[in-house]
Amino acid sequence: NNESHNHNDIGNIIVYHDGNPVLIDSGVGTYTKQTFSSRRYELWYMQSSYHNLPDIGGVAERNGADFRSSDEEYDEKTGGVRMEIGGAYPKDAGILSYTRETVLSDGVINVTDKISLTEEKEIVFHFLSPVKVEGGDGVLHLAEGRTMTYDPALTLAVEEFKIGDGRLEKTWNSDVLWRISLKTTKKSGTFLFRIQ
Repeated sequence: NNESHNHNDIGNIIVYHDGNPVLIDSGVGTYTKQTFSSRRYELWYMQSSYHNLPDIGGVAERNGADFRSSDEEYDEKTGGVRMEIGGAYPKDAGILSYTRETVLSDGVINVTDKISLTEEKEIVFHFLSPVKVEGGDGVLHLAEGRTMTYDPALTLAVEEFKIGDGRLEKTWNSDVLWRISLKTTKKSGTFLFRIQ
């Protein structure tokens, strides 16, 4: 999280179907003085909480050269990517290990998160959608007729929020986006999100 024009987004995924957005990265808003100031990460679209990533113990990813992934692996047969992304979070998140593996096979995307913490903490998985999301009980209906299945033990909330930036409103042809939040409290666990 220290590259030029950085967003705190290590491990973020995006999903398109037939060239159309399903789970998104909002992109960057209008450049202002704040964009290149010490207050850069107060902008919502720079924060991991508004990417397809979780907050752990109320803590999001941080910026700076110390906050990075490790142990990246690419599987040529499956096109899968696996990496340790716990290092992108500060110590107060209490992460011992957090690996994210993403595999696309026969039009089905499996995102597997394995998380181990120092103690039981609230984990809130976030996903960003360009359209209103319907569903619950382990199944969400997304854009482009796609669905996402998840452990129904996770507590679902869907928030419509104002974009508040002209450039992004033009990008998404809307003044709102939707953030999916799936919440649990655990010390460790494996969480599968399947999009098809």
